[in-house]
Amino acid sequence: MLKVYPILFSDTAPEAYKKGDSVVITGGKASVIRLEGFSEGSLARVAVIQTAGSAAAFAVDVVNSVEVLAVGEHSIPVAPGVPIGLYKVITSIAGSSGQLGLSQSDIGFPFINVDAKQTEAEPYLYLILTPTGAAGATTWDIAVLMAKDVN
Repeated sequence: MLKVYPILFSDTAPEAYKKGDSVVITGGKASVIRLEGFSEGSLARVAVIQTAGSAAAFAVDVVNSVEVLAVGEHSIPVAPGVPIGLYKVITSIAGSSGQLGLSQSDIGFPFINVDAKQTEAEPYLYLILTPTGAAGATTWDIAVLMAKDVN
């Protein structure tokens, strides 16, 4: 049986699925958001859209380790602690202001959190959202869908 876990960061999302408010990012910064779900499974969908603030193109990456960048805001250009390509779960998403940035797959993108210890699961992925050229704060809605086989 497949267990599906939706994650929504939005001021307008239904409370049953909402994990947080819309994400606000300071101008000139990138943000790392922790996505709580499973320590392993598949990432079926990632959708990001700007909802307020100065118009900005953007890039999104999803990685399977906090070692890439700590949760929180970082100056642009970001300086990952380790080579980001080794930890990417999906190909980078690029988008422009007002357009939906989307990555989805019917079978999902398999992942496992590599921060986990033998006895402790780390049920997280990390989404890195980088607005480019934003003069001021920007606001973003994020929707993620994770799945796991629980047979």
